[in-house]
Amino acid sequence: MNIGGSIRRMIALAVVLGLALQPAMASALTREEERELGREVLFMVKKNYKMVDDPDIVNYVNQVGRRIVAVIGPQPFDYQFFVLDSDVINAFATPAGNVFINSGLLSNLDNEGELAAILAHEISHVTSRHIAGRMDRSKNLSLATLGGIMAGIFLGGPIGTAMMVGSAAGAVQAELAYTRADEKEADSKGLDYLVEAGYDPRFMAQSFQMLLRTSWHEPDDMPTYLTTHPGLDQRIAAVENAVISHPGYNKVRGQGDTKGFEATKIRILALLADSQRARNYMEGLLKKDPASPMAHYGMGLLFQREQNFSEALREFNTALKADPANPAVLTAVGGLRYRMKDLDGAADILGRVLVLRPDSARALMLMAQINEAQGNQDRARDLFGRVLKQDPDNAEALYKMGQIYGKEGDMARAHLHTGLYFKAEFEYAKAAYHLEKAKEFADKSGPASLKEQIDAALEEVKASSKLGGQQAGGGPGGRR
Repeated sequence: MNIGGSIRRMIALAVVLGLALQPAMASALTREEERELGREVLFMVKKNYKMVDDPDIVNYVNQVGRRIVAVIGPQPFDYQFFVLDSDVINAFATPAGNVFINSGLLSNLDNEGELAAILAHEISHVTSRHIAGRMDRSKNLSLATLGGIMAGIFLGGPIGTAMMVGSAAGAVQAELAYTRADEKEADSKGLDYLVEAGYDPRFMAQSFQMLLRTSWHEPDDMPTYLTTHPGLDQRIAAVENAVISHPGYNKVRGQGDTKGFEATKIRILALLADSQRARNYMEGLLKKDPASPMAHYGMGLLFQREQNFSEALREFNTALKADPANPAVLTAVGGLRYRMKDLDGAADILGRVLVLRPDSARALMLMAQINEAQGNQDRARDLFGRVLKQDPDNAEALYKMGQIYGKEGDMARAHLHTGLYFKAEFEYAKAAYHLEKAKEFADKSGPASLKEQIDAALEEVKASSKLGGQQAGGGPGGRR
């Protein structure tokens, strides 16, 4: 018998039931400590778990999240939204505004309003400081240790268990568990955020009902929304009563971007879910509507996943016959033509996408890659720069910008972007090396704004390197 594993499961059971193994402490994290802890949890999650890096999926979730954040007033943190590649039905938020949602949860939602409701609830946990506000600092644990334990709590399974090894893990886990009072407050605030962002408040109860239907089927060693957010069945009734009794709630009936949600769900299923489940879903849509552009788009993505490019292109073209100006389908065709080395054809189609959606990160990235391949360095730099305005940590765009600036002889910006690339990859020693080199070049002739950007990046890397266990100095090994 695995006694250690049994004890951990008993502790976890106590946590999810909201039982306090020790009294909550009043010693809250400072804002800077909260920010550092948030960075550490993000580091641990990215290091140990597969993140979804598809720009269409990630940017869509961020757009919905930013719509919620826009109504809550000034915040001490920049909220970021991440998608984990996991079938487990879960989502969680960490101190300092990092919100994670599993692809399995996304693929089970029915509309954007339900996604907005989940994100509003998670954002409410952050604004209420439900974790950061009751951290017991007397344990003298490092923020790195606390970050590992916190990441382990939410990730669960063998990876999460490995993160939580140590005598302090159980006590910290109990301290960080959401109570039913926490959930009640997050539901109340989340409803307000949801309505103020223009969404129908009934979406919150609908999203909770979906979670209640699906989460019971998850593996026992993986935390789900039911286990990390207790009392869901009672909370549904409370939310429904709040919607009925609030005089202003019934006036708001916003649905969000229906097409954007549908395209994102199709993309998640086709690219990340079990292929047979995805195929069954697309075929179900086609039975209802044989001309459904989203169903043919999904089938095209499935064929592309199987490297059957000719069938994929046929499905995409069928989708375009029904919806000629659909940005998701046009981007898929452009991306496929790029993979098939038809650069001119890809550029023509992607140009149409950027007229419809100038901020489409996937189309911008593809156009940048095409222009780089065609030798149009100025145009490629401009396009990679537009990608970075939307996603400052886009590793590929950062690396490419470093290369382009290097070819142009702008060594300060070349080292800056290469340093930021390594920072995004959590290789802090290499990041610090390049940022120090950028500082040397910028000090000779660079503008004040560039020097400030380099100094800020260097300061953050040095702080992060202490948390991540790397030394932020010395020359990097491997690729520079």
